[in-house]
Amino acid sequence: MSEDFNHAESEHHARNEGKTEEEAAAGTVAAESLQAVGASAKDALGAAGGLLGSLASRAKASRAASTSTAKVDSSFEDSLEKVKQLKELLDCGILTQEEFDAKKCKLLGL
Repeated sequence: MSEDFNHAESEHHARNEGKTEEEAAAGTVAAESLQAVGASAKDALGAAGGLLGSLASRAKASRAASTSTAKVDSSFEDSLEKVKQLKELLDCGILTQEEFDAKKCKLLGL
């Protein structure tokens, strides 16, 4: 980016030949102002890039947490469904209350 400004400044000096000192000074001030604006723009773009990178990281972390929560919910629902099936076996007399309680505790991690 500074190469562009240096090139522009060289062109500016070449155009200033034959101008009054006042005109040349005004042109130099304008070129320096453009260079300062360019440096500020570069800094602003760098800061914006850092901010966007941070936001992207946060979004990725949020999606990962969401996926993890969904897996836990699914696992719990699977265990709950198995407990319901065991309850049916208990009600039919295939399992005893003790067997049902033991398997239920194991499935629910109690």
